[in-house]
Amino acid sequence: MPDEMQGSLERYEERQREERKAAKTALLVLVDQLRTAGVREVIATFSGYGDEGNIEGIEFLDAQRQPVSLSERFPNIERTFDVLLPDGYEDNEGSSGIMTLDVERGRITVDSNWNVIETQNEYYEV
Repeated sequence: MPDEMQGSLERYEERQREERKAAKTALLVLVDQLRTAGVREVIATFSGYGDEGNIEGIEFLDAQRQPVSLSERFPNIERTFDVLLPDGYEDNEGSSGIMTLDVERGRITVDSNWNVIETQNEYYEV
């Protein structure tokens, strides 16, 4: 790979790391506000394939895992979750999954399912 392309790739990867770090910090900063609002978990479902993907929904859940209506109070949370999605989740066959912000523990987890095409070959003479 030419030096110029390598440098561009390295700058892109560094920007990605910085954006992810900032997004994670932004979510963790919201923990106290979410806890005060009675939220125990924030769940973002995502799906993508064929070079396109998005977050399909954000749910705020209380301790009984019942929805709490807070979307208007945290309007930018979807974009913040979007930055933390797995790299390549929208490429080719794609993937889908759930990203969870555990408010009580201050932890963010991703549970993703990668789609794979299986090919079966059959060879015979007629």
